[in-house]
Amino acid sequence: MIDTAKRETLTLLGTAAAGAMMTSAAGAQNASSARPDVRSPMSGGREPKPLTFDPAKLNGLSEKLIRSHWENNSSAR
Repeated sequence: MIDTAKRETLTLLGTAAAGAMMTSAAGAQNASSARPDVRSPMSGGREPKPLTFDPAKLNGLSEKLIRSHWENNSSAR
């Protein structure tokens, strides 16, 4: 393939990819605007369960990592 043909092919593929992303983004935007307002899982007085172990005593994983994961993901339950 000569350089011009390569450049044209890449331009065409890039344009197609950009168009596909714009189409999916527009569809996602329309779908999200049709959704009702979703409340936080922590609303309604629910509290996450406390950790049942001491994360400082785990080998190979830091206490900071375990606590961060628990704080960021326990509200999704």
